Amino acid sequence: LPMAALHYRWNTPANAQFALAEFSRCGLPLIPNFIGRRLVASMANKMKGYLPVLGVTATTQPGVEKMVAELIRDLDVHLAAHSFLLGERPCIGDFAVFGPLWAHLYRDPGSTCLFEAAPHVVKWMNTLRNPASVEGDFLADDAIPETLTPILQRIFEEQIPWVSTLVHHINQWCDENPDSKRVRGAVGKAPFKVGGISGERKLATFVQWKAQRPIFYYQNLEKDERSKLDGWLENFGSQGALDIDIQYPFVRRHFKAVIANRE
Repeated sequence: LPMAALHYRWNTPANAQFALAEFSRCGLPLIPNFIGRRLVASMANKMKGYLPVLGVTATTQPGVEKMVAELIRDLDVHLAAHSFLLGERPCIGDFAVFGPLWAHLYRDPGSTCLFEAAPHVVKWMNTLRNPASVEGDFLADDAIPETLTPILQRIFEEQIPWVSTLVHHINQWCDENPDSKRVRGAVGKAPFKVGGISGERKLATFVQWKAQRPIFYYQNLEKDERSKLDGWLENFGSQGALDIDIQYPFVRRHFKAVIANRE
C-alpha cells in the first residue's frame, strides 16, 4: 500500500497539486499559499523520489493499479457482510489498511473515483473516522471470514515472498559484517511482483522490523494453535509461508533499528 499511496499521489497531477497545497496549509499556515507551495516543493520532490525505491516504475504501475482495484473490490465484498475486518469491532488491521486508502487515495481528489463502486468501503472509512459510534465485538472463536481470503491470499502471493527475500539478504549482510550493530537502510535490490507484474525495488531493511512481529508470533504459537493456523493457510497454498528464518531480529533504539543480538 505505500507503493499505491506514492503512485496515486505523485503520478496523478490533481493529487500532486492537492498534496502541495496541503503541505503548505498545514506546515506553513501563516504564509500565502502560492509562496508556501514553492517552499514545500523540494520536500514534495524528495517524497516523489521514493517511487523507484519502492519499485514503482512505468513497468510496474499497471500492477500497482490492478492490486489497488482488486483490494477495494474484495474489501467492499467483505464489508457488505461485516462492519470491520474481523467482525463488528475494528482491529489494528482495519487501521493499517484504512490509513493509506483514506489519506492518500480517497481524500486526494484525483483518485476518489476509485471508490465509486465501493460504498461499503466508504462507509467503513467514515466509521473508522468516528469510532465513538462503534459497538460490537470480534467474531467468536477467532473466526476468519471467508470473504477475507482473496485479500490475504494476495498478501501471501506477493508480499510475504518479498519479506522472505529481504530477510535472506539481511541475514547474508549481517554474516558478512559481523562487527556492525546496525544494518544500513537498504542492502541492495531484488526482484518483486505487484499485481502479477515483475519489477525491482530496494531491499529496505526497516520492513523486517515490521514483519518480524507477526512472524515471531506465528512461530511461537503452541503446537495445536499453529496446526490450526497451518490448516487454514493450506486452503490457499500458503502453509509454511511464515517459516521465515530471521537470524538477526531488530529492536528499536532511539528511533533506529538495531540488531538485537549485537546490542
